[in-house]
Amino acid sequence: MRSKYRASNTILFYIAKEFLLTFLVSFLVFFAIFFINQILVLAGDILQKNAPIQDVLRLMLYAMPSFVALSIPFATLVGALLSMGKFSNDNEIIAFQASGVPLGMLFAPMIALGITFAGGSFIVNDILLPVGTLNYAQLYTSLILRNPELELESYSVQAHRKRVIITGQVDDRSIDTLLIIDDDSEGNRRIITGSDAKLLAQEEESTDLSLSLSNVFSHSYSGDSNPSSWDYASGEQMVYRVPLEDITEAVTRPGPHQMSSVDVHAFIKKREEELQEKRQTHRESYLNL
Repeated sequence: MRSKYRASNTILFYIAKEFLLTFLVSFLVFFAIFFINQILVLAGDILQKNAPIQDVLRLMLYAMPSFVALSIPFATLVGALLSMGKFSNDNEIIAFQASGVPLGMLFAPMIALGITFAGGSFIVNDILLPVGTLNYAQLYTSLILRNPELELESYSVQAHRKRVIITGQVDDRSIDTLLIIDDDSEGNRRIITGSDAKLLAQEEESTDLSLSLSNVFSHSYSGDSNPSSWDYASGEQMVYRVPLEDITEAVTRPGPHQMSSVDVHAFIKKREEELQEKRQTHRESYLNL
């Protein structure tokens, strides 16, 4: 009885060893694929625009939790398929069954290790990924404020969420000729032109890109509702602020998949309280009527 128990344990440890080996190889392959892809993106978008190499390395470090979060489930699936494929090709499954090991028990080591990997993946997604996303956004924000060429390219037309920015030559912190198409506070279409623009110094926690425009001319019109109504203004200087989240996805507010479970729960509770307050306000307004 004891020898049969030892034989079963030996087989289970053997299966776990094979699965763990294929998992590690698959994990390294997937991690390398995501890592190399990130290197190519950073090299094309950041390194070519003279960004400091140490900041680029930090960006890659902050992006690693997302690589790990993606690699673990893929590696687990591929590891299980390769392990069972090897056992089947070598007729080891038949040998295991001949040794008295049930077919269902062969999957026990894989299930146990899979649960362990799932726990590790949860820790990465719940702790490391939100921290990495936050640090990545903060560092990328500081890079944009120091080098606007990362997002504002020379002689380009860039359509963002609420505006279109057309630039001339971008050199260091200055832009030669700038045209901005957006909506004013009343929702009217507005066109702003400037002979040149300079990026103003920002505070460390600033999330806006402040541009100082010279020789400014602004023209706004109400559109189809009243085509005969329009306004214009001119001035020597104007400060125009562009929220960074409008021009790049790297600094947008993190979504639920990039937040910890505690933060998601707190966000849901806050929204529920806001909904209850709105319902209470509407109920009181209805009773007053």
